[in-house]
Amino acid sequence: GYSKCSAWGKEGDFGFHSIPKEGFSYDAAMNGRSGWSRPAFVLRDNLNGQLFCCEFGYSGNWEMQLNPCWDDEKTGLCFAIGIKAPVNEYVRVLAPGETVYTPIVHFTLCAEGMTKLIQSRHRYVRTQIMPANDPIGKCLVEANHRGYLCDRENEEDIKKDISVAAEAGAELYVIDAGWYGRDPNRWFDNAGDWHVGSWLSNDLYPIIRYAKKLGMKFGLWMEIEAAGANSRVRQEHSEFIMRRYGEACADGRAIDLSRDDVAQWIEAQITDVITRYDLDMFRIDHNHWINEGGTREVGGYTENVLWRYYDNFYALFDKLNKRFPKVSFQNCAAGGGRLDFGILRYFHHTEITDWVRPPRSVRIFHGMLSQLPPEIQLRTFGTEVCEHVQDAGVASQMRSVMQSRMIFRGIAPSADIFSAPLKALLKRSLDIYKEKLRPVLTGDCLVYLHTPQNGIFDVFPWSANEFALPDGTQAFAVVERIAKTRENVFCFRFRGLDCGKRYQVFMDSRDAFFEMAGKELILQGIPVDIENLFGSELIWARAINEEG
Repeated sequence: GYSKCSAWGKEGDFGFHSIPKEGFSYDAAMNGRSGWSRPAFVLRDNLNGQLFCCEFGYSGNWEMQLNPCWDDEKTGLCFAIGIKAPVNEYVRVLAPGETVYTPIVHFTLCAEGMTKLIQSRHRYVRTQIMPANDPIGKCLVEANHRGYLCDRENEEDIKKDISVAAEAGAELYVIDAGWYGRDPNRWFDNAGDWHVGSWLSNDLYPIIRYAKKLGMKFGLWMEIEAAGANSRVRQEHSEFIMRRYGEACADGRAIDLSRDDVAQWIEAQITDVITRYDLDMFRIDHNHWINEGGTREVGGYTENVLWRYYDNFYALFDKLNKRFPKVSFQNCAAGGGRLDFGILRYFHHTEITDWVRPPRSVRIFHGMLSQLPPEIQLRTFGTEVCEHVQDAGVASQMRSVMQSRMIFRGIAPSADIFSAPLKALLKRSLDIYKEKLRPVLTGDCLVYLHTPQNGIFDVFPWSANEFALPDGTQAFAVVERIAKTRENVFCFRFRGLDCGKRYQVFMDSRDAFFEMAGKELILQGIPVDIENLFGSELIWARAINEEG
């Protein structure tokens, strides 16, 4: 089992297939990053159900190989997973006395089935991979300016957007791409010049003060690995550009972080921005393709620079985490282009996709849930992807993203156009999220997938995910109808509750509370009737204490 696609908008395309006798290999498309696939696999023995899970902690190009052994003396399977470089290029050329550590391979054996493996994986990510605590608070509701203001940033309208976000109940406001550089409306080409653009004549300070006045924390976006075509850094420091056999990578946009002087320059840029604006959250992005990666000649050998690149990347963010312990760090790479254990060591949460439209977005999340905990996965609601508004009712869109950490991108252009029905619906949804769901998501929840994992292009008509506190006192589930089916009813049976307890149950679409015994919720279940395509239901259950 592995994520079969390594292209934008196809994260979470996880599924199993038989390993052929001649073996199997996969190289994640050599796109210069770990990819929208993940450097990870799960082996399943169909005879006894045993599972072997392997993760490679590296953010550049990688390859895995699985080779069965079929001889008279033994039957087995050998695997290899590691750094991939083009033919005739070396992954590392060491100088005399130089020491290097290979990226870490993490693996485990599980004999108790896929659900136990998923829960063990999540626990490992929480305790051994990602930073221990999010300093600004887990699962804050986030708002991002790139909804109605994409590429037309100005102080007046950003303040209007902040007002809308505050009314909706957001707790963190983020200025994303478009605040920097020489010319307005050229965020991609301006990257690398990390000073405020002239179209924000008062700098970001009034915007930051306004967000904090309305009770929100503040975060800022940088695509720190890029030098856009319009940037001064690209013109004045051509030596910073990654090159492959003398030719610039990514049309000259890729900064060569394998160079120590570049790493020092990047560290200074990030440090300046965090301290200048007293940031609560710092967000990165990575929107170009390095492909095979740059090269350099060392003692007659051609070295591929990506391993050095990512070693410097990790060292840089390790230092930044230690220097700014009160800052939350957020990972994005054109959506979920880097979701490996190497990069996740230094970030508190990560965006899994820029594709927010059902049914694909639902299946992407479903596939990613088998690999990463829900509370670190950032998912979008709003108008940045304009067609999204046509795909499902607002309530269903909200229920979908309420299973994870959420981010608003475009709720309404201003407070006076923020319609009363929309405002009421969002307020109700966020009250449910903050009071009922967030305590489960941030409580080291156990995840149960109630529908098959067959990839994002599967035709199975339902998606059902359950999230439960380990002690069985509280759980919630979201059931979504994502394809046509003859039956409108899905019978949902909780798996994370306690047969011996009694529960208060809430169904969102019916706005109804009632009581049920745990054994009824587990054995008989609740029939969920969803008439419309892309409709959904949210079910929440909490144990009733002895006093009732």
